[in-house]
Amino acid sequence: VLIVDDNDMNRMVARKLLRATRVQTDVAASGREALDKTADVRYDVIFMDHEMPDMDGIQTLQALRDQPGGLNKGAPVVALTANAGSDMNAFYLNQGFQAYLAKPIHGSLLEATLLQFLPSELIERTNIVDESNAVRVGASRRFKRAVAITVDGPCGLPDAMLDEHGIVTMPFYVITEQGRFRDMEEIDADNLFAHLESGGKAHTNPATVEEYEAFFGDMLDRAETVVHLSVSSRVSSAYETARQAADSFGNVRVVDSRQFSSGLGMVALEAARLVESGQDADAVAVGAAAYADKVVATLLVPSMDSPILRSFVPKPLRVVFRAFAWEPVFCLDKRGLRPVGFRSGYVAEASTKFIQGSLRRARRVGDRSLLFVTHSGCSVQEQEEIRAQVEKIGGFDKIVFHKAAATTAANTWMHSIGVIYAKD
Repeated sequence: VLIVDDNDMNRMVARKLLRATRVQTDVAASGREALDKTADVRYDVIFMDHEMPDMDGIQTLQALRDQPGGLNKGAPVVALTANAGSDMNAFYLNQGFQAYLAKPIHGSLLEATLLQFLPSELIERTNIVDESNAVRVGASRRFKRAVAITVDGPCGLPDAMLDEHGIVTMPFYVITEQGRFRDMEEIDADNLFAHLESGGKAHTNPATVEEYEAFFGDMLDRAETVVHLSVSSRVSSAYETARQAADSFGNVRVVDSRQFSSGLGMVALEAARLVESGQDADAVAVGAAAYADKVVATLLVPSMDSPILRSFVPKPLRVVFRAFAWEPVFCLDKRGLRPVGFRSGYVAEASTKFIQGSLRRARRVGDRSLLFVTHSGCSVQEQEEIRAQVEKIGGFDKIVFHKAAATTAANTWMHSIGVIYAKD
């Protein structure tokens, strides 16, 4: 198969969408390069971008059909175009193309079109082993999951939960003087705090647009569509970056969770539940966005040097908080991240008051099926005390304790605690 497109990313996307079919693909970045390749290689199908500089797709097709000694005068050529519409099919057929596909390219349509024009002897049909959460791709016997759930890395879900629900994480990064490190794989909260305590500096970044594009391309090898849950757009650029990457595909939905850490994880679990109940990608995206409005995260942030405090609390007020041993409490919900009060006393006393107050409110207004308690930089003794407080108040079917990722800890710092639940 030959893919002709002047855009690097479009060529990469098409190759990734076809990778699971195991066809051999060549690419050309212009009409003239395509003519050079078709002079020497016979292709079974050619996908041709319409709008290219110098020589567009229609001109290239005409030259291909008249190419002296060319090996592809009769090869089926499919137009790729951003000009979708009811009259486009007739237009491209009249120009000599065998079919057309609208951009952004949808994986199943690309494969179905390929199957339409490939000789039957080149198509291998395999046995079906498992049709769970799967769809038939074109006329082939190869199956993919109907919907895959992906989530930004600092989602606050234990590995066992990710594996149980088939949720795949997109890496986030911590940037230090020594370089760029992948969260939870190349750096964790303990490594980060050791670096900060030694006088180092750090900040967090999501992946680049190109990395998201590669990630989504890989996921579309496994699934027909992808629903991606991003970190809140109020605290990170991840949503906008992922949304920009998704524009290269026709079957990737990006949802702003309006949360981070385990709040993001709770939205991902709801999306996975919707997939498991048989919902399609659009319904999953809508349902996850609606559920995100119910998620509430309250955070105790004792460190006066944390980026959250520096962003939301003026320096003079931070001096007052430190003098009177007041520990600020923040809330992240559909209204955004905002300070909502403080707890008096040093870390242990303030933590106890925070846990008691947050859990009583969660029991009063929350869905009692699931509660997350996250922490960063807490000693083993502090963690045991937190657990004892939570279990003493109780009232939840399942309580998950989770150590925050480095990218979360970089913003909340030492001894921070989060209580996350969904409103009933």
